[in-house]
Amino acid sequence: RKLLVFVLFLACVLMAGCGKDEASKDEEPTLKEEETYETVGNESKDALQVLMTNQTGLEIAGMSVKSSQDMEYPANMLRSGQTISPDEKVMFYYTVEKEKEEEEVSVKNESESPLSDAVINIAYSLQVTCVDGTIIEATLFPVEDMSEVVLCYESEVFYLNYKSKTDDSQVSTKEAESVAVYNKKMAMSVAEQIQQLGDVTLESEEAIRAVKMAYDALPEEAKPQVPNAQDLVMKELQLEELKQQAIAQWEAEQQAAAQREAEAQAAAQRAAQQQAAQQTQETGNSGGGYQDYDVDQRTDGCLDDVVINNYD
Repeated sequence: RKLLVFVLFLACVLMAGCGKDEASKDEEPTLKEEETYETVGNESKDALQVLMTNQTGLEIAGMSVKSSQDMEYPANMLRSGQTISPDEKVMFYYTVEKEKEEEEVSVKNESESPLSDAVINIAYSLQVTCVDGTIIEATLFPVEDMSEVVLCYESEVFYLNYKSKTDDSQVSTKEAESVAVYNKKMAMSVAEQIQQLGDVTLESEEAIRAVKMAYDALPEEAKPQVPNAQDLVMKELQLEELKQQAIAQWEAEQQAAAQREAEAQAAAQRAAQQQAAQQTQETGNSGGGYQDYDVDQRTDGCLDDVVINNYD
């Protein structure tokens, strides 16, 4: 009986120990493997890091970031042969150049004017080149405020949905990019109208005036997007010069006509004077004064010799 009790006790102890082992195994946390992503740009301690998702529906072959201080987009940030497929996530790295580290650059004026305290905010834009050759641009790319970003493309509008570092809020640039696309289309339309003006003549005035009105109607942010706006200015100057030349020519013709008329009047006056003088002379020769001549007239009962004066 004692042996049986001991065996039962030992069995209970063993079962309790196995239960604890199994429970401890179940309670052990499962270690998650970290996701690894393809990288875009150069990773460094100074680089901004953004998790980027491609939801444009297009395969991306090129990517470049330009600041508002740059004239053109720099080189492609993707490696040779690298592409980003639709729905693929990549880790995007971007290093702000030292001269661009300060978002606000003071503009100092030599004179003590209110402009001396003005500041310029540096903005960034993103250009994407797709495998099929399509090039799209997001004019707003606040890379310094993004922790995650989703690239979207809809109805010819390339925009971003991103998570802000400032307050973890979700921000969309769709509305702003839609306005930017509209402004760009309007600017390109005006640029085409300028190109179609051709050589300037006096008959071009109405067409030039119409294009100028279209340019003036553009929003201020769209006017810098008209690449040949200076050509319109030059054509306006050429037209004004032609008009001044036409006015000068008209005035010269009017002056010449007036001079010819004055000369004709003077000639007519001289002719009239000469004719009057000639008539006067002829009249004088034909008896313009008293002309005495003798007439021998015999009358009965009168004087034998009578001198008769003939008067005109």
